Amino acid sequence: MNKKAIIYGVAAGLVVSVITLLAYLIDKSLLANWWFGMIMLPIPVVAMVMAGIAIRKEKGSLPFGEAFLNTFITGIVFSAISVVFQILLYHAIDPELPAYLMEKAMENTAAMMEKFGVPESQMDVAMEEAAKSIGDAFTVGNQLMSIIWSGFIWGIVALIIAAIIKRNPETNTTTLDS
Repeated sequence: MNKKAIIYGVAAGLVVSVITLLAYLIDKSLLANWWFGMIMLPIPVVAMVMAGIAIRKEKGSLPFGEAFLNTFITGIVFSAISVVFQILLYHAIDPELPAYLMEKAMENTAAMMEKFGVPESQMDVAMEEAAKSIGDAFTVGNQLMSIIWSGFIWGIVALIIAAIIKRNPETNTTTLDS
């Protein structure tokens, strides 16, 4: 494992945390929109790519296994920092925020179902299930578990990135002329 993998993961985690804090300060309802998370998604992916490329440049080569490990570590460090920030935001800075975000998420879900013409009987059942899953997402335990679940996602992303950025050491295969 290379120190750069951790540094890039920390940087991505801090960038996402600062953007989240700014969004919270500007309009906390932004945090309940699905597109807000989608805007943040490229940040850790770019950090993983940059970490791998920086390590490859430093070493001159980067075998697939090492590329995978380092980019995966970047993703995990990012997730850990992001989750710690979210725990602080939801449980120390503004303990009322999870209830507010749950209400906004439920409103967004209902509006989307109405837009798609979901019958009211199905909508009631779906809304109950959504309320439970959204509410559970804000518990400290589930937030910590999200680091493990994100590990699977970052593992897949790291495999793809490693396959793209790997560079095997060059071997010197000169032939002797007789």
